[in-house]
Amino acid sequence: MRFQSIIEISNLGTGSLAESTGLKVGDVIVSINGKKAIDLKLRYMAHLLKRKPGIKINLAVIINGVKLIYLFFLKSLL
Repeated sequence: MRFQSIIEISNLGTGSLAESTGLKVGDVIVSINGKKAIDLKLRYMAHLLKRKPGIKINLAVIINGVKLIYLFFLKSLL
């Protein structure tokens, strides 16, 4: 038996960019900007998503067994 670590979305803010793009709790993040999510530290992932508005983010996610690629630009929270 082989175990594999995953990065699973456990919470989404109401009205957040992630929610508005269709991501849901339980979706699995495969990569962020071409880097395997499992190899990234949580602090680095948070840093990527808190950068200034307009920064492009490429997110690969597995939803219901299907790998999808999301491309979005960060927005200001204020």
